[in-house]
Amino acid sequence: MKTGIQTAHYEIHGTDIVDYKKMKEHGFDCADFSGLTDIRKDLFHMDVDSFTQKMLAEKGRADEAGIEIFQVHAPWPVDDTSEEKRNANLAYMKRAVLGTSLLGCSYIVVHPVMPFGWGAEPDPAFARRVNKEYFAELCDYARPLGVTICMENMPFVDCQLSFVTNLVPFVEEMNLDNLKICLDTGHAHTCIENAGDMARLCGSNLKTLHLHDNAGRRGGHGDEHACPYTCTIDWVNFKNALKEIGYQGCLSLECHSVNEDCPADIREDMLKLLCRIARSLG
Repeated sequence: MKTGIQTAHYEIHGTDIVDYKKMKEHGFDCADFSGLTDIRKDLFHMDVDSFTQKMLAEKGRADEAGIEIFQVHAPWPVDDTSEEKRNANLAYMKRAVLGTSLLGCSYIVVHPVMPFGWGAEPDPAFARRVNKEYFAELCDYARPLGVTICMENMPFVDCQLSFVTNLVPFVEEMNLDNLKICLDTGHAHTCIENAGDMARLCGSNLKTLHLHDNAGRRGGHGDEHACPYTCTIDWVNFKNALKEIGYQGCLSLECHSVNEDCPADIREDMLKLLCRIARSLG
């Protein structure tokens, strides 16, 4: 299987320029493009022609280095707590979907809509209806662009669609050809869901991954985004599950194990090690 990592780990200090050549040197095949997560960036406010040129140039740099942009992360965090804000966010999501297509990428990872914020849902039926309407419109927009929306499970235990056990039947009920799932192993573990069993539950709907570890503390307080094998996820079971369901996508890491304060030579070694760890899960 292919191995991937967030482009944020390879941004040249003080810029948004991704060093795809270095990513390739470290052994990665693919990138999880992080450049469309922040709605405050110019990419979300420039005209379409300028945006198109930016995205095509980004794709060109990745192609030249031999890196495939396998998945894109949609805008996050966003405030979904009013209809006006949800409509504004949907416009940003559509811009990110367009960017995904221009990058030559088939998958964009989108979080469920949380109309009551990160806390409890006083009206779960309303939250579910909002998500159905939101993702139906987003998928309709994405389909002619050749983009599949991958809903990601979350670490917020008061939100129903945080749980893979709720997300899978939601996607199945929607029955859209371009609505699938991104399984976040750390988020599942935080919600006391076994990552391997959740991969089996997703089955053929599993198209993208966010791989990281944590101590499994319920409620979002244990979402450390640690390196696999350093906490308490059963990675042997998870690896077996991927084989059982025939997953052929990218083993994409979403670890926060390496930051800019790390000395350059140690940082290089850590990123190379992360690639080896990702490969071990295939």
